[in-house]
Formats: sequence, C-alpha cells, structure tokens
Amino acid sequence: MPRHASGEESLLRQVLLMALWGIVGVIVPRATVYGSLAPFGVGAAAAVSGPGSVVVYLATGMGYLLPEGAAFPLRYLAAVAAVAGIRWSLNGLKKVTGSALFAPAAAFLATGFTGMAMALMGKPDFLEILTVISESLLAGGFAYFVQVAFRITHQMPDATLTAPEQASMVAVAAVALMALSTVQFSGISPGRIVSILVILVFARCGREQGGSIAGIVLGTAMALAAPEQMFLAPAYALGGLLAGLFSRFGKLASAASFVVVNMVVNLSANPGLEVVVGFYEVAAASILYVVLPPVLDKRLGGLIGHVREVPAADGLRHSVVMRMEFAARAMQEVAGTVEMKPENLAAVTRGMHSMTTGEGSLARVFQDVPVQVAAKTGSAQ
Repeated sequence: MPRHASGEESLLRQVLLMALWGIVGVIVPRATVYGSLAPFGVGAAAAVSGPGSVVVYLATGMGYLLPEGAAFPLRYLAAVAAVAGIRWSLNGLKKVTGSALFAPAAAFLATGFTGMAMALMGKPDFLEILTVISESLLAGGFAYFVQVAFRITHQMPDATLTAPEQASMVAVAAVALMALSTVQFSGISPGRIVSILVILVFARCGREQGGSIAGIVLGTAMALAAPEQMFLAPAYALGGLLAGLFSRFGKLASAASFVVVNMVVNLSANPGLEVVVGFYEVAAASILYVVLPPVLDKRLGGLIGHVREVPAADGLRHSVVMRMEFAARAMQEVAGTVEMKPENLAAVTRGMHSMTTGEGSLARVFQDVPVQVAAKTGSAQ
C-alpha cells in the first residue's frame, strides 16, 4: 500500500476517534445520580489525553450546558476546567500524567473541591458532605474506566479483551446508556433495550463471565438512572449470568433464560404497569439479539472471551518479566564474549525496542511491564 494512502487512513481513523469521544463527551454529562448530580463528565474529561482532549473538553462543556441536565452546570464546568488545568500544568511530568491513578485522582479532586465549595456556601450537614464524597468517588472511578476504554479504542487490539478491559468498556457504555435511558416512548426506554442487547451479546460471547460483567454493570447503571426501578439491578445481573450459562445451547435458549429471570424478578418487586413495559423492552432486545448478523457475532466473539480462553494477565506479565530478565543475563554474557561494532549493536537494539513500543506488534503485550523491553518476532536471522 502506498505510504500516502496509509497516512490518509491513519488520519481518518484519528478523526473518527475524536468524533467518537466527542459524542461520549456530550452524552455522559447527561447521566445523573442522587437526583441531579452529574460527575461522569468530569471523569471523562480527566481521562482523555493527546490532541483529541480539547475536543472532549469542549464536548463535555456543551453536554453540561444542555437543558434538563445537572442542577448546577457551572460548577461542573469549573471542575472540567480544573482537570484540564491540572493535566496541562503537569504535562511535562510524564511519569505523573502517565500513571493509572492520575486521571482518577484529578477527577476526584476537581469534583470534590467544587462540590465542597458549593456546600460551604450554606451550612452543610453530614449527609451533604457524604454526598459530595460519594459523587467525587464516582467521578474518579469513571475516569479510570474511561482511561482504559480510551487506550483500547486507540490501540484497536486484535486479541481477546481481558475481564478488566471488558468491564471498562461496559462501564463507559453503561453511563452513556444511563443518559439515554431517560428518553422514553410510552414508558419504553430505547436505552434500556440497548442495555439488554449488550448483556445478551456479552453473555453469548463471554459466557458466564461476560454476562455477569455486563449484567451487573448495566443493571446498576439503569437502577441509578431510575431509583424507582431498583429491581432492574438484580434482574439484569442474574439474567446476564443465566444467559451466559445457557448460551452454549444457542441464542434462543440464552434470550429465553434472560426473559424468564426478568419476569420473575419484576413481578416479585413491582407487580404493576412497569412489569408490562419491562417485558416489552426485554422482548424487543431479545428479538434484536436473535437476528444479529453472524459476521457481527463472530467479530464480537473475537474480542469478548470467557475465562477459560483468557489467561490471567498478571500471571502472564510476571512470567514475561522473569523470562526477559533471564534473556537479559544471557545477552550480557554473550556481549562479553562476542565482538560487535557499537553502531551495529545500537541499530539492533533500536529495532528490537521498536517492536515493544508505539505501533510495534508486541506493544500491547509489554505496555505494563515496569522495565524497558526489546524483542524480536519471526524466524531467526
């Protein structure tokens, strides 16, 4: 492929990713908890980095300014400006901004300080202070999930996502669907229909693990969006687990188990009109799930695996580090006995290091290894 064509594709991909995260930035501030608190936009703004971060900052601000959202949008605009200022002022400290705890800490502090400032304008009681702390924790936790999802979308891995990566992607989608769940037609929420569809897809591809992850996260999100329907949390969680268990018998068995669980839980919790509405939502999502094209099912199945297909990431990385340390000692012994021009050795080292960094084919494998690693793939030279 010509180099200019590859460059155009890379530029188009970057533009599409900026547009995607810009849309996320507009939507997530619309998700509210505890009545009218909206900490998720601050978490999203704190988690993004690179050239596209400005787009997300502006999109998040726009989301907060839209009507019928947060009770005090100016407070959250100040928090977004605070996280942007924190990241900009510490931009030169790569070890600090590159830490996995930087974005959650920035979101927590920005949300907490602006919340306490608002509270101290009056006479805050213990419940109000506890609410500010809880809201700040939500902002920090969501920043962590967005940070992981942001990295995944930019690297576009071909391998199966690990359980933490799956949970992070579902958490970001869950908050976006929280915001969309308030849009209803005769009581039926398209956001909840999409949530159920995601649970069924994860159950199909990830079995019990995928169904449980999606069911717990999305069920909690839908319950927080509608406190009067708290029964959605156990219904989606248990439904996701059983849909994963029955997924080995086909789509119909998986969808049917989810429908049955939701009917039982909904009737036990609230035998009223909500049960009928919930049945329509589950039925609509089940039909969409059954008619999903096989090509999409196969593609998602390659990214979402169940526990027996995905090795423990920590154990794998520990094994890789041990092997690399052994190889390093061996190379030191070889270097002491083999004569080689320094410039040739430097060229080989640079080439091997490029395999584990940037766009290298092994970059994702070694991204969290605490030491610099050089590697080689392919046949022996």
